[in-house]
Amino acid sequence: MFPRLYSLESQKSCKVSDRCIGPFSFNWAWRRRQRNDPKLVQYNSLVDLIREFSPSTSPGHWECSLDASKVYQVRYMRKKIDDFLLCSNDDVVRWKNTIPINFNIHSWRLSNDRLPTRCNLDAHGIDLDLTRCPLCDQGLEDAQHLFVDCSVASSVASNLWSLVKE
Repeated sequence: MFPRLYSLESQKSCKVSDRCIGPFSFNWAWRRRQRNDPKLVQYNSLVDLIREFSPSTSPGHWECSLDASKVYQVRYMRKKIDDFLLCSNDDVVRWKNTIPINFNIHSWRLSNDRLPTRCNLDAHGIDLDLTRCPLCDQGLEDAQHLFVDCSVASSVASNLWSLVKE
């Protein structure tokens, strides 16, 4: 908030309570006196900000407002993040050990619309020139189009499938 004053401070790890002696008395440990207007403006802003400050001798504490117990727990926070980020799809993912992990992950991304298609990238604020399919230019590039509707992708998949059968 006050980079110019911070640059003057000789003890960078000091606390606010180290510098406040009384309501309007301060004990600065600056390398030199502030001379120019920007530093004086920052100084006045700092004094206005801490004028009402009174340091406490009791230890501080943190509370987590997301849980009724007010205690921060990693597992609870992880659940909250997962609930927020992951879609509430009731389908349970069945991980198959016989199938390569990359295929499992890809199928999960496909079923949850998490593939980096042009439409998904555009929806996340990544600026693209076009969101149309670069293969066929017949529709928007989303998972449905790539894996079902795109004639070029269907042709490639058909050719690959015939190679696998041989």
